[in-house]
Amino acid sequence: MNPARLSCVIARTLRPVGAAAALALGAAVPAQVTTLDDAIHVTNRIGFGGTPADRIAVLTNYASYVAQQLLPTTVPDPEIDAIYPPGTLSTTLAALQREQFVRALTSRRRLQEAMAYFWERHFNTNINRVAERLLSTGIATPFINAEWLSVRLEAQNNFIYRNNALGSFRNLLLLTTISPAMMLYLDGDSNVGCGGNQNYAREVLELYSMGPVNESTGLATYDQSDIIKAAQCLSGWRVTMPTWPAATITFTAGNHCVGTPTLFTQPHNAANTFTVSHVGNGSNQMFELIDKIAASDLTKDFICRKIAKYFLSDDGPSDALVGNMTAVWGTTGDIRAVLNVLLLDPEFTGTTHRWKRVSTPFERAIWWQRVWDGNLLRTDTLAVDIGKADVMVQFAASLGERLFQHPTPDGYPADSEEQVGPTAAITSWDHAAKVRTVLDPLFPTPPPPPFDIYPAHPTPWQLLMQFSTSTNTIAGAILTNLYGSNWTLVDLAQVDAAIALDPTTSVFLPPLSFGNPVDLLARTAIGAATAGAFVQAQLR
Repeated sequence: MNPARLSCVIARTLRPVGAAAALALGAAVPAQVTTLDDAIHVTNRIGFGGTPADRIAVLTNYASYVAQQLLPTTVPDPEIDAIYPPGTLSTTLAALQREQFVRALTSRRRLQEAMAYFWERHFNTNINRVAERLLSTGIATPFINAEWLSVRLEAQNNFIYRNNALGSFRNLLLLTTISPAMMLYLDGDSNVGCGGNQNYAREVLELYSMGPVNESTGLATYDQSDIIKAAQCLSGWRVTMPTWPAATITFTAGNHCVGTPTLFTQPHNAANTFTVSHVGNGSNQMFELIDKIAASDLTKDFICRKIAKYFLSDDGPSDALVGNMTAVWGTTGDIRAVLNVLLLDPEFTGTTHRWKRVSTPFERAIWWQRVWDGNLLRTDTLAVDIGKADVMVQFAASLGERLFQHPTPDGYPADSEEQVGPTAAITSWDHAAKVRTVLDPLFPTPPPPPFDIYPAHPTPWQLLMQFSTSTNTIAGAILTNLYGSNWTLVDLAQVDAAIALDPTTSVFLPPLSFGNPVDLLARTAIGAATAGAFVQAQLR
């Protein structure tokens, strides 16, 4: 970041940013997004946090920003294309995990990445379980590496979620159902005949489409008979490998349950009752079942509520907003239309849900980098600094989120006390204190340890000291950049003291890995900025 640009950023950070300041940017501003607080909230939700450029774009023309993000293929993404050329797949678990952090932090398609992460957690699988099933089914042999193949299958699923993130829910559900990773993970290949395995049928109803209870009515969405009938419709499919390494699924009519089941026949579900026809060898029943589940009012309500919670808060959306979202769902689940309604609604842009959503470890790691305009690329080669990317992977893992290793069968919680508390706060504090404002210098040889002190990428407070000698002013700038106006004088005093005083007497940190006293002071100062109630609770 050059000094001129940084000076502008600092000036914007220190001054009040209201409607008049936003209009000074040179374009009309939608009434609902006019302040720095508005911009912080919107970018926190749409893309794991906002850089100065993101915040300016939102303040300049929010409606235009949303329209652009809803059409990701129209947003050039040269950095990602250079790192991950289209069509390439990661071949190790470490590389696949690293890729998710790099894409989330670097991609200009902010909303697409946010939704790719949402769908990955929604349609959760576990790479270790997939590898085990590859071996137990005989698909993987000593000559076909199960770990390598399981990574490939998981990478293919992740590709599906990213490239269909804003498309139709029906396509997402179908592609997940017929994916070899999901087929193996939930034993779809052992679903044979009319009394076959019911694992996927149960999860497709409970987790992936309509949920166990309709939140609008409080009534059960399905019962055991519906699970049995859904499993019958899904029977007869298994994973095969016609040519290495092209894993696919094939249908065997003799393994399929013949019948025309009628589902959701409970009196309170009369509007959602449907029959799945049997045509030819019966292979049509899986596709017809998915079509009718995707079009169901039960699915509309469940998925729209879950998406709204993801973008709003753990408290959930109003029934009115859910109604507006389901109204544009159609018969296949138009995710782009649903998001357009949500993101332009006053309930999203307003103050009701601010700082009330628990962030996941993955989101937290990206947020700290994003708000300080950091990245993981080298300016000379545009290559990812693997050491720094892996630090982020390890940070998320230390808080319990290991990508592509979702706990079976429900995956990671979307809102849970497991993600908050003193231990998580201290770990986040320690990580945040290592973040540098610029992470892409032309490193000397050998390069310094990941996130270690280095003059070309100072911590935020060290950078701010170039423009002010007042520790109180610097503390205010740090807090304002992170939280807008949502901090207290107590927060200010804590950060001020961390900068101005001996760090050993001002705040407490766990043992540090570096003995450099400058690094100790830097990490303490930025760590103190996490002392506010919002970050202690891991809210955003």
